[in-house]
Amino acid sequence: MNDTTESIEKSLEVGKAVIFHAEPQRANGARFKTFIRGWQKGSYILLEVAALQTKLPRLREAQECVLRFLSRGNACGFSSTLMDVGPGAYNSYIRVAWPHDVTIVRVRQHERVEAHVPCSIARASGAEGRGEIQDLSAGGCRLVTGHAIAKGEQVRLSFRLSDGTVVDGLRAIVRSASHLGAEHALGCQFEYDDESLSQDIGFYVLSTVERLRGELPSTPRVLILDKDADAAAGLRQALEEVGYDVVVATDVVDGLFLLRMTVPGVLLVRSGLVPLNGLQVCQLVR
Repeated sequence: MNDTTESIEKSLEVGKAVIFHAEPQRANGARFKTFIRGWQKGSYILLEVAALQTKLPRLREAQECVLRFLSRGNACGFSSTLMDVGPGAYNSYIRVAWPHDVTIVRVRQHERVEAHVPCSIARASGAEGRGEIQDLSAGGCRLVTGHAIAKGEQVRLSFRLSDGTVVDGLRAIVRSASHLGAEHALGCQFEYDDESLSQDIGFYVLSTVERLRGELPSTPRVLILDKDADAAAGLRQALEEVGYDVVVATDVVDGLFLLRMTVPGVLLVRSGLVPLNGLQVCQLVR
């Protein structure tokens, strides 16, 4: 086995919760929590879905997918394709192809990122309100609202992050409360009822921090999205010879993942690579 295969295996762990994106090329594509059940090195990875039968979207062989999870404090992710779905309720599984590589984002712990996300607030009394999450970490957030909420009060927060993550009814405790003009600034600590939300918010924060921390390369970076590997290799060589830093992806899943992680200055997409027009590609990039 090569070093890439070994490094992928080191990031895996039986029982590890993962977020499975069944349609990563769509902004609202299906996504759900599952668990790593096992793997055959260099061949496939098994995901446990026995408890999700009523929630599974329609899946098809060779369907593109992305798995994201946290491992040893790092955000990990890789693109793959669906090989098959096991029959029956008790032994049901998803088997995905062994990935070509895994992207690992290494960042400091307890990082916070600016969010500015509209948020619905449900209080224990039954009252409901609105606010804005102004910064976010895996453990909590800073929430600004027009409602006076006391320190120590429990609330339920619902919001949507920029990467499509939907958070519905996340339990939080108000740990600090202060006046901010006519509004109130609340420091909230999350108390997760669902590990998938912890994984998803943690990945969002870690990957966002990496993008914000990373300085742009000293040479301009180009991401090439081309299903013709030979043509992409030729273009890559030509661009590198004139001083460009070049990253290549041969399918849309890899491309969108690398677009987020490598922060290129230029994106080159071969026409006809995916069933998306130019406007749809621009919307995904945005």
